[in-house]
Amino acid sequence: MKTSSRAGCLLAALLLCTQAYGEPPAPPRLKRADSFIGIHFDFHAGPDGTAVGQHTTPAMIENIINRVHPDYLQVDCKGHPGFSSYPTQVGHPAPGFGGDPLRTWRSSSISSTRLAHIAPKPFSK
Repeated sequence: MKTSSRAGCLLAALLLCTQAYGEPPAPPRLKRADSFIGIHFDFHAGPDGTAVGQHTTPAMIENIINRVHPDYLQVDCKGHPGFSSYPTQVGHPAPGFGGDPLRTWRSSSISSTRLAHIAPKPFSK
């Protein structure tokens, strides 16, 4: 049997097992009072924010999550003068964006195996 055929059979068996038994249940979500450590991403967009989110990457977030092992994540969405820190059509977005930091934090926390117990459901586009 060719290596690619073996790999295909193994993958098919794995998929069948996953479908038959499902994913293991996530641990219960902790209440804030029961949490030990969290991350508060404290960025407040202002009038000089022309590339907000440019340096926020999934790899950076995964690195932070893997090093800190937080019980919760908190991400600011609005700066002091009222500018949103993520692209939006409601309210007052910052002057410019190089990415969507809120969506990146959220999608990275959802896909993180270390945060499966706290990750929210993904929002639609």
